[in-house]
Amino acid sequence: MALLELSNISYVVKEKSIIRDVSLSVHEGEYLTIVGPSGSGKSTLLKLCSDLISPTSGIITYNGRDLATIDPESYRKEVGYCFQRPYLFAKTVRRNILFPYDIRGMEPDMIRIKYLFDLLHMP
Repeated sequence: MALLELSNISYVVKEKSIIRDVSLSVHEGEYLTIVGPSGSGKSTLLKLCSDLISPTSGIITYNGRDLATIDPESYRKEVGYCFQRPYLFAKTVRRNILFPYDIRGMEPDMIRIKYLFDLLHMP
């Protein structure tokens, strides 16, 4: 079963079709890259997947459940969206990385975080 599945998703604003008849499945552990020219609907697609906006037609399922029936707060504790324009919640990158763990009451993998910071030569 797909973790996230989009079936014939369309999104229309003021009679302008932003996304038309998109279907895709994402399984646990998979990485997905979305590419396309400016204005092609990449950000809109991610907003739909994050339940920040609702499709005009089609269905989105998460763990086999219709996204429209899932409490948005519960869903957003499991699914995140990183906006194109980054805004810091805290004063450091490290605090921003820790923020989702803090609000979920989870322990971050500090070894992994340190590894990635070292890889990017970040203090």
